Amino acid sequence: MTAASIRTRPAVPEGVPNPSRNWLTLLLHDMRYGLISGARTPFPLVTALFLPLFFNVMFNLLQSGETVGGIPNVSATTATIVVFVVTTSGYFNMAIGITVAREKGVLKRVRQTPMPKTLHLMSRIGVTTTMAAASVLLMIAISMAAFGLEIRPLAVPGLLLSFFVCCFTSAALGMGLSRFIPTLEGGVVIGTATLFPLLFLSGVFFPVDLPGPLQTVVDLLPFAPMADLVRTAFDPGATGLAVDLQALAVVTAWGAAGLLFTLKLLRWEPRR
Repeated sequence: MTAASIRTRPAVPEGVPNPSRNWLTLLLHDMRYGLISGARTPFPLVTALFLPLFFNVMFNLLQSGETVGGIPNVSATTATIVVFVVTTSGYFNMAIGITVAREKGVLKRVRQTPMPKTLHLMSRIGVTTTMAAASVLLMIAISMAAFGLEIRPLAVPGLLLSFFVCCFTSAALGMGLSRFIPTLEGGVVIGTATLFPLLFLSGVFFPVDLPGPLQTVVDLLPFAPMADLVRTAFDPGATGLAVDLQALAVVTAWGAAGLLFTLKLLRWEPRR
């Protein structure tokens, strides 16, 4: 490379990602922007951080000292709200967020930059996971201090693995769902209509007795295995790393399928 070629290379404006940077730098830069934008948007911030904490405290106060299926209520309740956080932050909010970004032309502009599309999508998953992690850590800290929640030290790696796999899968499925959402209003309706009935049928909030064939189908969908993963990690009677390997395999498969579907069929252009 000559001195002249170095002098004539155009400078990259300050604050704009340089395509010559490595992928990790670009990912962290994009995540930082996403976290700042998310912190300035009240609805996702409230639903991700404070609404789950309110539910957790309320249910623990109402059912203090009780057991659910042989598990202390504080453990069962915290596990349930963790699944709620993961699915609403990932599946629900991601589907709406992608739809809004698409219709406002944000995705179109991202596509025209040097930022790889896959990296931008992973950045969005990282932002969602970070916000969910903040909510879960706050909830666990308060449950330990106020309600005596106990987590076995050996179960912590299993809990972390289960949490991150569930966050990835939930966010990937939310991205895939955005392919079928025409508008923001449609996103709220479709997200609600697909998420909450499945959460109830999957026994996330309370045990549900379903007919055999329907139970088999529900067990193969992602939300029941997510609940099994998280509950196992919070179960004081679990042994070892407290990871349900069968549930982990199902959730991971759904996450991989959701990401592949998104990479192939995600709409980057506004519909209108």
